[in-house]
Amino acid sequence: MATLSSLPEYAIACSKSREIVEHRPDYVAQIRNEVPKYIYRRHPGLLERLSALLDATVIFAQDHAGTGVCVSKDGLILTCAHCLDDETIGARRIVLFPDGRKCVVECVAKDDVRDCALMRVVQVDRKVVRASDNISFPFASLASQGALPCSLAFCIGQPASDDEASNYPLFFTSRGVILGYQSSGEDLHRNDEIGQLIHSCWTYWGHSGAPIVNEDGLIVGMHSSWDDKTNRHGIPLEAIRAFMKSV
Repeated sequence: MATLSSLPEYAIACSKSREIVEHRPDYVAQIRNEVPKYIYRRHPGLLERLSALLDATVIFAQDHAGTGVCVSKDGLILTCAHCLDDETIGARRIVLFPDGRKCVVECVAKDDVRDCALMRVVQVDRKVVRASDNISFPFASLASQGALPCSLAFCIGQPASDDEASNYPLFFTSRGVILGYQSSGEDLHRNDEIGQLIHSCWTYWGHSGAPIVNEDGLIVGMHSSWDDKTNRHGIPLEAIRAFMKSV
């Protein structure tokens, strides 16, 4: 069974962990840059909700980056299925929380059509996680209904740590709006070629799996892709909820 130090991305994880600890204040400050005073006056508490979302967001320690979000206090991580490439149930990866913790996660569910995957934390730093340990993780909740077009949206993710020319931070918050949906009805669940949710939050290569939230800090989607007009696309809440229900 693969442990933290035996996984091939362990060296990357150690390097990223040190960078996260050093630059965490910058990640929090950058959230404030995305919430100007006129927006904060309309949505009191928004900065605090986005800071809580940052705490629940994780990044992959792998060359092609990737992002996820913790959705339960016992360490269930939601991400895009394509972040795991062609691997299946039982695949292990290393993710990092914004406090620098290195966690081994194991895939427990994967839906390539919806482009959703669920992983569980099985090791924190060098400690194997057992149910009796009662370890609690920061987490974000799903919204009760999908986002409306033109509604405010925020996305926190890992742009592209392997792109040396970009010099992006490991955690980046962007503000945008929900532009609409590619399809409707059952087609909202077909995200294998391109995400059915369309949004304008700035993203880059490593943002796949990054949570898209509303002004209440609730998840309304998950970034996944671009189209040839550089519109950003994501997995809509309807597909995420159906996937979670099927697990």
